Amino acid sequence: MSDVDLELERHEVYRPDLLGYRKDRVPDFPRERPLRLRPDWVCEVLSPSNARYDLGHKRGVYHRAGVPWYWIVDPVHRTIVACAWHEKGYLIAEGQEGEGNLRLPPFPEAELDLDAIFPPPAG
Repeated sequence: MSDVDLELERHEVYRPDLLGYRKDRVPDFPRERPLRLRPDWVCEVLSPSNARYDLGHKRGVYHRAGVPWYWIVDPVHRTIVACAWHEKGYLIAEGQEGEGNLRLPPFPEAELDLDAIFPPPAG
């Protein structure tokens, strides 16, 4: 799901770039707005204007809410990092930069093509 308001803390609404639910936990597409059900996966795409907020405040909100997987996509550095929830904070589970194919938790069956995701490096 993308472009969806998410309320994980009372009266605080966030809009992750992407979020998802495990089908075995949430079999039907959630209809409430804002969503109040903790997602199983959140992905934020960094930009110069939002990186500090996404990596700081929003990451803390996701962690306090117990979101198991937090992905960080950085188009400038051509990286995707999957972070796993841990009691002390998110830990990097896996990541890759540059080119080629990649499989990241919690989606080991899905292969991502970094060349298709990121534009060619400048110059």
